[in-house]
Amino acid sequence: MRVGEEDAVARVAREAFRGYRIGHYHADPRLDPDACDAVYSSWAQTLCFSRGDASEVLVADREGEILAFAGVRVNNATYGEGVLNGTAPAAQGQGMYTAVLIKGMEWCKQQGTRRFVISTQLSNWRVQRVWTRVGMEIQTACYTFHKWFD
Repeated sequence: MRVGEEDAVARVAREAFRGYRIGHYHADPRLDPDACDAVYSSWAQTLCFSRGDASEVLVADREGEILAFAGVRVNNATYGEGVLNGTAPAAQGQGMYTAVLIKGMEWCKQQGTRRFVISTQLSNWRVQRVWTRVGMEIQTACYTFHKWFD
């Protein structure tokens, strides 16, 4: 990602996660769906502005239009992490997610890490299939619950 492309990455996140029903934000009927959408674009933009020695945002484009991104970081000397990744709906199923994921793993390895971790919702089988195709294995699973104290 180049400086000045932050808004394009935020746009991809907004499109990719619009109405993301398998996510725990959208699954909570008490949360405003528009605010849930905004969380992801804000998060992506924050990743862009906080890039440094231990974090990066990689992008995939077609004819100059950014269509996918991967936010990655080095958590410690042992492992790197895929923090937030997304692909615009118009580009899904075309290998762009796989490409930025692999580049993110390679970036972490270049920083000296030996492991790469990433997480998603248990029901997000689509990205989990990509992960297994690139050699990852599922190691743990957990649920996120929202509890409202009225």
